[in-house]
Amino acid sequence: MALEMPKSVRQIGDCKGNRKIYIEDYVVSFAKQLAKRSEGKEIAGVLLGTNRSEQGVKYLFISGMVAIRQFAERTDQQFSQDIWGNIYTDIKENFTGLEILGWYYSGPGTPVSCNETLRVIHGKNFSGADKLLFIYDDAEKDEGFFRSTAGVMERQKGFYIYYEKNEEMRDYMVGYIDSKTSFEHVEDTALDIRNVLRAKKGLPIDSYIPEKTGFESKRNRESRERSKEGRYSVGLGTVIVVFAVLLGFVALQNQNAFRKAEEQISNIKETFQGETVKEPDKTEVERLQANLPATGAAVSVSSSAVSEQKDIQGEEKVPGQPMEQVDPAKRQDSDGEPKPVKTPGKKPESQPTPEPKPAPKPSPENISTPKPEPKKAEANTTPAFWNYIVRKGDTLSQIAQKYYRTVGYVEQIKKINGLSDADDIRIGQKLKMPN
Repeated sequence: MALEMPKSVRQIGDCKGNRKIYIEDYVVSFAKQLAKRSEGKEIAGVLLGTNRSEQGVKYLFISGMVAIRQFAERTDQQFSQDIWGNIYTDIKENFTGLEILGWYYSGPGTPVSCNETLRVIHGKNFSGADKLLFIYDDAEKDEGFFRSTAGVMERQKGFYIYYEKNEEMRDYMVGYIDSKTSFEHVEDTALDIRNVLRAKKGLPIDSYIPEKTGFESKRNRESRERSKEGRYSVGLGTVIVVFAVLLGFVALQNQNAFRKAEEQISNIKETFQGETVKEPDKTEVERLQANLPATGAAVSVSSSAVSEQKDIQGEEKVPGQPMEQVDPAKRQDSDGEPKPVKTPGKKPESQPTPEPKPAPKPSPENISTPKPEPKKAEANTTPAFWNYIVRKGDTLSQIAQKYYRTVGYVEQIKKINGLSDADDIRIGQKLKMPN
């Protein structure tokens, strides 16, 4: 069977020679996360994968890693049965078809070099010509592989990082980190980056809800999925109850608004028509609908009444009756009070006619004015680009593969950023990345 090589790879250093080391991106991410969360302690792990030989070349593919529990509390450089028991349990529960290819180490202030202590640990626990030691320095962000040759640990000049769908390593990494972090403050950088990229492409995101304590393995993952269904049911019921309460509140507010509108219309009719209009019992909505036309008529009558109640000199008259043409000088006595007006053919009344009250003008709040039409909400626009800061060891092929899972975006990134050469980038440079 022909050897199938990874399609998406990134070369680190010089990879010439008859041994090719390939390490999957999730394994590198897990190693960096362990170093970041080590809290000043030594941390270690066991590298898992497969090895193949073809045409005289040895290929080592590292696709998994399990943490070595209680590594910093060990009492001997040779691992105890309890440590190995935990290692084999984690391998059996989380990985299939992989063998031990070496181990990983990171310590505070330890550079990427193999000291005597690491050489002894390697010889007592991982002896063999093809067993590897992977060291990561979190302070300097440096990494490298070592291999034993004639009892001497020699650093390999280069290796490859490859990218592929690696669900077993992803599940183990997320579960282990969650078991070491409080449930409310889980922060998995690798998973967050992939979810952002999947959301931009319209794909469903990966969602993991680990238990608050303990390490999640494949055996309890199915029970966790069943418990999710129960939580979703409770959440849906709560949403329905809150929605029903909001509907009741809105209905009550509308009822109060109808009642206030009815009172205002009734006050307008009393003001302009001089009496209270009594109507048969109706519902509030029917009464409101019946009063709306009357309101417009009342406003019209008010305007005409006001114009008829004053003559040229500002005197008042009774609406609907013609004013007698009397000399203005004879209409007032010496005290300025109006004299009764005599009508031909009729005797003057013994009592003066009460002076009618002028109808008040309608207040602005009682006359509805058209509301301005709300502005149309501007359509949501998604930015065409997002920015990426170039870091040490980055290439356009690696960046495209890491964020788009394919190197097909390299030409598009070059065109957007005006680059003529894919290697013409520098540390700290800001690149525009297409959405």
